[in-house]
Amino acid sequence: MAFRSGIDLSQQVLPGGDDYVYVPDAANAIERARSAVDCWTDPIERDNAQNMLASLSRDVDGGQRQLLLRVSLYQRSRPVVGTAVLDLLRAAV
Repeated sequence: MAFRSGIDLSQQVLPGGDDYVYVPDAANAIERARSAVDCWTDPIERDNAQNMLASLSRDVDGGQRQLLLRVSLYQRSRPVVGTAVLDLLRAAV
């Protein structure tokens, strides 16, 4: 599931539960997560996380202010990095 191009998620009925992370201020959360990821010492994990955040930034650049992310999708492709990035985004809320 992907919301792009300025869908106001605060006005939508969204799925809930542990498999979703709602990020109400995506631009700020991504910026804070990037700052944390930049300090990671493992270059492969850092690059993977930066790529994930870059992908999310493209949605924000396209006008999407909030994000709804499905945890299981991020954990499936890169379990450690996906979980860490989602944790950073959650912490920024």
